[in-house]
Amino acid sequence: MTKKNDYQVKKIDNSQIKLLIKVSSEELVKFHEASLKELAKDITIEGFRKGKAPGDMVAENIDREKWLIQTIDDAVKQKYYDVVVESKDDFATVGMPEIKFVTKIDFDVIDKGLEFEAVVDVYPIVKLPEYKKIKISSKAVEVSKEDIEKAIDDLLSKRSTLEQVKDDYKISEGNWIDVDFEVEVEGEKISDAGAKHFPLIIGKNSLIPGFEEQLIGVQKKHDKEFELDLDENFRDKRLAGKKVKFLVTIHEIRQVRKPELNDEFVKALSVKDVSDVAAFRKYVAGNLETEKKLANQDEIRNEIVEKIDEKTEIDMPLGLVKAEISIMWGELEQNLNKKGLKLEEYLEREKLDRVKVEEGWSDQAKKRARINLIIRELVKIEKIEVDEKKVKEYIDNELQIAKNELVNSRPNDWKDVYKQYQKQAHRQEYVDYIRNKLVVEELFLRLEEVMVE
Repeated sequence: MTKKNDYQVKKIDNSQIKLLIKVSSEELVKFHEASLKELAKDITIEGFRKGKAPGDMVAENIDREKWLIQTIDDAVKQKYYDVVVESKDDFATVGMPEIKFVTKIDFDVIDKGLEFEAVVDVYPIVKLPEYKKIKISSKAVEVSKEDIEKAIDDLLSKRSTLEQVKDDYKISEGNWIDVDFEVEVEGEKISDAGAKHFPLIIGKNSLIPGFEEQLIGVQKKHDKEFELDLDENFRDKRLAGKKVKFLVTIHEIRQVRKPELNDEFVKALSVKDVSDVAAFRKYVAGNLETEKKLANQDEIRNEIVEKIDEKTEIDMPLGLVKAEISIMWGELEQNLNKKGLKLEEYLEREKLDRVKVEEGWSDQAKKRARINLIIRELVKIEKIEVDEKKVKEYIDNELQIAKNELVNSRPNDWKDVYKQYQKQAHRQEYVDYIRNKLVVEELFLRLEEVMVE
């Protein structure tokens, strides 16, 4: 165990400290012996199995400089870790330290002992305002007839059927079509910007602004060429701000037929306690009200954080911003993987430079880091803790929901898939995530009690 007199802490500013750490000769001898055992595992000496030679023989045959480097490396890592753990109530470090040796590193260091400096970012002092005096207006929840009709129309659209049309039929608003299209810029074809058998519903504007309108009036099995001036902010930087030529082939056209909203349609949905159109409208209205309440809650909580953030003083350490940017890279990569894309391929395709991307993310990363620090400080001030029983109940409930869905969607192999769900749900990282989620939820419930009017 590291003792207080083994190290000194010097505050550089509110977000960085310098640790002066001592390693005695007695401790270094132990690290020296431990590193020898570790290095011996990879050494073969004639007459002995690999890693089984006596220590004194290994010491005679080992590279002394390599052994010393291993000893110092092990000592520095362990002593730094011990100091951080010992001082956890005084400060919390961010990122990796910058190490500088005070003692000259030579073969006599084992007998003399070692001193080194570690400069490291720490969580800064967060000066919160009198947040309980900040007042935020509550938001009314209203569900209009228009909201209900739109939600029902969306549902009917999702359950629409596609009907055949005659060969001389011309594309009109609302039709489903299947197309090939090629893309040219300044006479050069961009192969990976086009697509084969791409499905579209005319009027949804889901592909490129102006693209669908150009196809109205075209017949099946016909081609059309046209040009569009794309906006400078278009997602594909190769096309942004340029005049782009499209060569389109229409393979199929279908008329979209929505089902009729009647009692028979409602019964087919198999919604519990809903068997006619009147009950279905009430059911939709109730779901919309719940969605709007959650949306209002999110708006209020964002406003709570924004109002507190406006009056909070923080010296933001660069290490926290870098850590947040690293998280943002991870989020991007995860989202791309879901779409079957790899990060490096995406960056190359979009002609994005990592350094410039991070520069663009800098303000957002700093904002996210500030919010995390504020929430962390609020949790500490409000002394919020979550009972482990509550964490377990939450995870058990999530697993039950997953089980029910799997039984219905994968009746033949749900047990095997569910085992993977269970394994994931009991990993420590996931348990910690749920605990933190419940802590933050409890925090906002308390803040809403005193801040929302």
